[in-house]
Amino acid sequence: MENNDYFMKTMKAHTLGRTESVELIQGLPNDGDWGLFTLSTFSVLLEKALDDDTSQSAVKQFVERVRYAYRRADPPFNGLILEGLIRGLLGEEAFLDEITPEQQYEAQMLTIRYVAETDEHVKAHIDTYLTDAATLADQWSEETSEGC
Repeated sequence: MENNDYFMKTMKAHTLGRTESVELIQGLPNDGDWGLFTLSTFSVLLEKALDDDTSQSAVKQFVERVRYAYRRADPPFNGLILEGLIRGLLGEEAFLDEITPEQQYEAQMLTIRYVAETDEHVKAHIDTYLTDAATLADQWSEETSEGC
């Protein structure tokens, strides 16, 4: 994707909690290339956070940690949305039918920020994770283009 450098800069600002991230993100739509990059970043960081344990128990424990971290969020954080999103990405696509694109995007962005804030390895190597996310987004984009 031609905007990967901009997306990586924007997502890095978001993961590090920089105030300019709000301004950078505001002009980006939740879908298209930015949405794909957001989803790929979510997927890469989720894989790290779950440490390759995608059992229902591991997913529930992770969701509970994220829910607890955002327990004072306004509007309130909905852990069921995050759990449904994760389970949908793990192959239970029916869950995604019940979650709006806006809810998916919000859950992805909050989870990306949570993992980056709580995992020292991610924090120290954020550029590597974002490069992996850009590569994954490019692969998905190519697969989508080939399928048309």
